[in-house]
Amino acid sequence: MSAPRKTRRKLFIYIVYIQIMTRLISVTDGVYAMLARLKHSDESFSKLFTRLLTKGRKKESIMDYAGAFKDMPEIDGIFAEILARRHVVQRKPVRL
Repeated sequence: MSAPRKTRRKLFIYIVYIQIMTRLISVTDGVYAMLARLKHSDESFSKLFTRLLTKGRKKESIMDYAGAFKDMPEIDGIFAEILARRHVVQRKPVRL
């Protein structure tokens, strides 16, 4: 009986390097103290700014604009003109 063969395994290592852009901003000591009081203990200042700037904002939806033209009396004329121009468009013949 022969000795068991050693198998070689290939090891692949992927290194991902992500550079995060940083910016320096200046605030007074009073503003820093207010921000520090608002910041949670497990939160960075960047996350604090994100939380404060997005607080109370809702994500926009296309449905937010439903009915946006209802109070425009001229809209019927505009839509009629659009529909009329759609029929005038010349189609180019396709050459094979």
